[in-house]
Amino acid sequence: MNLCYLPVAIINNKEDESTTEDLKKVPLQKCKSMDIPMVGVTSVKRWNNPPFLPWMPEEFYPQSIYPEAKSVIVIGLPVPLPVLETAPSLYYHELYNTINTLLDQYTYRLANFLTIEDTIKH
Repeated sequence: MNLCYLPVAIINNKEDESTTEDLKKVPLQKCKSMDIPMVGVTSVKRWNNPPFLPWMPEEFYPQSIYPEAKSVIVIGLPVPLPVLETAPSLYYHELYNTINTLLDQYTYRLANFLTIEDTIKH
């Protein structure tokens, strides 16, 4: 599975769990409508304690990219096991490039959608 993340400012001023869940619904529904098979929302605090090492350089942390970020939308696309098992191979390399291109396109479209949504609300 290849993953990509998009730092966002899903801010909950009321500290109310139901408000946070309501704010998550819009991007999750948009991802579903875009046929993104794997999606989740998590806090930027997840980057404070890396789940494994080596971890990514700090300049790639959500807070470094977008300091106001409170949450991160994570999307993923599956890599079929038969192709994964051929790595390193031309097949795997081509699929890896294709999936990363798709992730770039999905995150661009999602960021654009969220920007327009935010503009409309304000």
